[in-house]
Amino acid sequence: MKKWEKYLFLSILTALVVIPLIVYLANRNHTFAELVTERIIASEPVVSLSLTKSSSEKQIKIKDPSQIHQLMDNLSTTQLVKVKFPHLQGAYSYYIRIKVGNTQHSRARYGLILYSNNYISIYDFERNDKYNGLTYQITSPYSIQLINDLYEASAHNT
Repeated sequence: MKKWEKYLFLSILTALVVIPLIVYLANRNHTFAELVTERIIASEPVVSLSLTKSSSEKQIKIKDPSQIHQLMDNLSTTQLVKVKFPHLQGAYSYYIRIKVGNTQHSRARYGLILYSNNYISIYDFERNDKYNGLTYQITSPYSIQLINDLYEASAHNT
């Protein structure tokens, strides 16, 4: 085998190993913003959030734009890693339904399940493929206390 043939063979072999590895690692890490926030188009802003706490099963609605913005900002910088076999242990902390549209015509766009052990499942109600309903491990801090406070404040007002 000639010297240039060895280099060509090693280059092809390296490309066959490195490129799939890079694609795999790039598809594994996400942010909440890229999976949810950026897919909500500007002409159809979030008009309400429904929060259900697993320990009480009482559903509350948040329609105040500042509270919606506060909750969405809290989650938007969250770093997520896709997991195939999460350790969910059967309980969740909150179910959040995100409605978009306008005040006359709104529709449920996303369903989020925040698990107490730092996992989140994201359901896009307008998507029907293998990438819908995936569970991610939350790898960056977010304020579950903010969500608790919003829930408690709204629960006491209703």
